[in-house]
Amino acid sequence: ALSPRTEFTSVPYALISGDSWSLLGNAGTTPGTNFIGTTDNQPLEFWVNNARALRLEPTSGPPNVIGGYSGNTVAAGVFGATISGGGKSGVPNSVTYNFGAVGGGRGNTASSSHATVAGGQDNAASGQVATVGGGWINTASGWYATVGGGHDNTASGFGATVPGGVSNTASGESSTALGWGTAA
Repeated sequence: ALSPRTEFTSVPYALISGDSWSLLGNAGTTPGTNFIGTTDNQPLEFWVNNARALRLEPTSGPPNVIGGYSGNTVAAGVFGATISGGGKSGVPNSVTYNFGAVGGGRGNTASSSHATVAGGQDNAASGQVATVGGGWINTASGWYATVGGGHDNTASGFGATVPGGVSNTASGESSTALGWGTAA
């Protein structure tokens, strides 16, 4: 009799030998031994509707996790970055520095160490450990600066905060600006 390898040449060997993952789940797996992934220095991608939806990217440090729109990007050489989702053609989300994070929305950028944009549109967290919660066209550029949301707000001072509102600027150290067109 012929071996399964030669007898069933149109069937992948992994299916014949049992070395595959079932679409109905697997039993008897051992964490650390059995896994879905790569064993070389290549990313793992999951696709939906013929487009990338999730990319797990190896780096020199912690891996990058890039979800959502297939055009969302993490800059070369960056590690520990996360883009949870969102993005759209013409307005992708991006992380350009180590440990930056974008939760969703579109057109958002985290461009400094540990900077975070939770969502919204066209927001930028460019100060170290800076955060933009959401809204539209907000910028947290000071170290430890925070913009909660709103529209066209800027927190550029060290530890500055703009909780929300419209066109507010907090540029002094530990300053807070709120309302409409307020500067602190």
